[in-house]
Amino acid sequence: MNNRKNTRLSVTRKAKLQLADGSILCGTTKNLSFSGAYVNIADKITVNPGDSCSFILILCDEPNLIEIIFKCDIVRVESEGIALQFRYIDIGDYQHFKNLMINACPEPKQLLEELNAAPGLDVVTKRE
Repeated sequence: MNNRKNTRLSVTRKAKLQLADGSILCGTTKNLSFSGAYVNIADKITVNPGDSCSFILILCDEPNLIEIIFKCDIVRVESEGIALQFRYIDIGDYQHFKNLMINACPEPKQLLEELNAAPGLDVVTKRE
């Protein structure tokens, strides 16, 4: 665990970014927190800090596809990847994400206490 408001966990999962123009960037997460993510991107990066996008975290591939979708803002762009700040998530996706984070955390009790103190992202009841 670290001293950030929301702890970053090293979690590697396939991910996609759907940009405002509809294009998709594919990559792999480097780390996740309840407030954001860092995604390593293999494609040419054509985004800028401040851009909005959908972050699609792939929990299971086909045929049992499970995706978690976040609305987020790009906060940093580097040659190897993109840092995202989450804005909101659907409540059903949030339950999957929370379970992923708890299972990935070496200290789940501390993570839950941190989550109660600083949720990190808004949870909505309907995808927009």
